[in-house]
Amino acid sequence: MTKKIILVFVEGVSDDTIFNFLLENICNQQKYKTEIIGGDPFSDNENIRKGGKTIVNEAVKGYLSKNKLRAKDIEYVAFITDADGINIPRSDIIIEEVHAMESNYIYDLDNGIVKSKNSRCTTNILTSWKRKNEKLCPLMCDGVTTRVNSYNIPIGLYFNSVNLEHVTQGKILPWDKKDDAADDLIDQYENNIEGLFQIFKDKTISDNLKESWEALKESEWRVPYSNVNILFEKIRQINEG
Repeated sequence: MTKKIILVFVEGVSDDTIFNFLLENICNQQKYKTEIIGGDPFSDNENIRKGGKTIVNEAVKGYLSKNKLRAKDIEYVAFITDADGINIPRSDIIIEEVHAMESNYIYDLDNGIVKSKNSRCTTNILTSWKRKNEKLCPLMCDGVTTRVNSYNIPIGLYFNSVNLEHVTQGKILPWDKKDDAADDLIDQYENNIEGLFQIFKDKTISDNLKESWEALKESEWRVPYSNVNILFEKIRQINEG
């Protein structure tokens, strides 16, 4: 029997490491194959003028074409995205000209602010977050599908706020620390995988997909939340089907 594919798009290498580890432990490997694809299509400059549904459709078609697969080979497609600053108000961004800042802005969780290098960086940050939010909005509910060759493939959009490390470790890490942190987390929970699943369960803001996105936008941004546990439950239901 040919295995159907559960396709999961994640943003970075650390996400790939963590979610590969978790999904391999809940997916019925006899019936399904989990495939994880890295990248953030919603923030990609190539997609700057495209809507969220178009981006999703092109991402799925690209995967199918590259792997010479048919639409009906896909059981489900999930996108796990970083919420970034889509729920951060303008009043929480301050300009602080710190020459040691390696990026244009940094999250200061302790003080509940985002430090930006200058006013131009602030404008760019807000524009980027607004644009990402607009692309994500049409996907923030159950029942979304993308049509490929007359076949409707079910889609789900999930988040970590502000990013993966915010949820799993309660802090924001620089890019060069993320991969090692992910490896350390796997080592820590290698013999206690339920403990890692529990982290996401504890950070669940709502068990309903649409309501979880609505709750995120009303939440205090520096408090870590996620709705990825909904994806885990979805895959468990697929296994039982």
